[in-house]
Amino acid sequence: MIPADRSAWHLWRDERWAVPAVFLFLPRGEVHEALDLMKAGGAVSVAKEAVDIVRLEAGVPEYGMEINSEHLLLEANLGDSFARNKGCYPGQEVVERI
Repeated sequence: MIPADRSAWHLWRDERWAVPAVFLFLPRGEVHEALDLMKAGGAVSVAKEAVDIVRLEAGVPEYGMEINSEHLLLEANLGDSFARNKGCYPGQEVVERI
């Protein structure tokens, strides 16, 4: 649970993963506090290599590894990362022509 006084913390659950995957975006200076809270709540650390295996099995690309700025959102399996009905998004012109 995110403390009420941490309005700059943003929690996001990615449903694409086969295991519970939660991402926490927060100011760099508050990382240690967040780690302590997660460990107190029962979270465990895993190696990056283990995360990469599960991520790749779920078809979730990592920026700088499998995808870069040259990829369209849809071809990178990121179709749920934007709303097609809310204005422009990268690659919209190409996608809408298809």
